[in-house]
Parts: sequence; structure tokens; C-alpha cells
Amino acid sequence: DKGKPLEADDINALVESYYSGRISKEGLIDVARYIAEKRVGLEQAIKDLRLGSISTEELRNIINMKLQELLREGMDPNKLYGALMGRVMSEVRGKIDGKVVNEEVKKALERLQKKV
Repeated sequence: DKGKPLEADDINALVESYYSGRISKEGLIDVARYIAEKRVGLEQAIKDLRLGSISTEELRNIINMKLQELLREGMDPNKLYGALMGRVMSEVRGKIDGKVVNEEVKKALERLQKKV
């Protein structure tokens, strides 16, 4: 059973949540699928999927934490960008737009280069 089709109200609420920044582009499909499969409302889906949006400041903290982990692990500097993007996205997917994550990861790596 694939659940119920989304109602117009569900779709409107999803679109509104995206444009207001409550859920990211990456989170839209997950939330829509969850609503259809579990037969719950938008608020319940966001809560259950832990998809409340995060601020850029929270994102920067996560990036710095993941960057420090990678540096402690002795990550090859040439592979740092990909590894950092992967770790950060695994934690923030659906909570903030991937473009913002990409920009902030690049800034963090640029700051790191200036320190070296």
C-alpha cells in the first residue's frame, strides 16, 4: 500500500512551507512521501522527520564540528571538500538548502586555507 494521494491542501501547505523556509527543497519529497504513506498532516510529518529548518549560524557550527573531526582523522586535504559536504549533508539534509550548505562549506575551507 503506497498510502493516499496528497490532497490539494497538503500540496498547498508543502509549497507554503518551502517558500517560507520551514523545509528545504531537499525535504519536500521526503515530507510529501511521509504524508502520503503515514496519512499524517504536514506538522506531524515535519516533527516526525525532524525537518525543522536550521539557521545559517547553526549550519556553520555543524560545518566547523565536522571539519574538526575530519582534520583529527587526518583527512587528505584534496578530499576534504567532498568528505565535509557528505558529512554535513547527512546531518542537515532537508533542513536547509543544499546551495547554502555548499557556499558555507567553501567559505569554511577558504578560512582554513588562510590559517595554514
